[in-house]
Amino acid sequence: MRVRPGRRLRGRIRGPNPLNRLARFTEEGGTMSAVDTFIETETERVERWRTDELIRVGFDVEHAAILAMEPGVDLHAAIDLVERGCPPELAVRILL
Repeated sequence: MRVRPGRRLRGRIRGPNPLNRLARFTEEGGTMSAVDTFIETETERVERWRTDELIRVGFDVEHAAILAMEPGVDLHAAIDLVERGCPPELAVRILL
């Protein structure tokens, strides 16, 4: 018996499950694991938090985003520089 994708077979739907979150594809055509998805999401969340903290102390959005995405930039050092009176533009030049 041949079953077409999307047809029911004994109460179950055959074919790809649209609710399967793990069945995502990368550019290479392979599937992404849950760990890959978690790491990417966590990285984005940390960068967003770092950006918000830098904006809070006086960096403009563009410079805050650049500093937040750079893993070699110490967030606490950036904040300390501005809180001690260093202009944010100069702090960016020092940190990068």
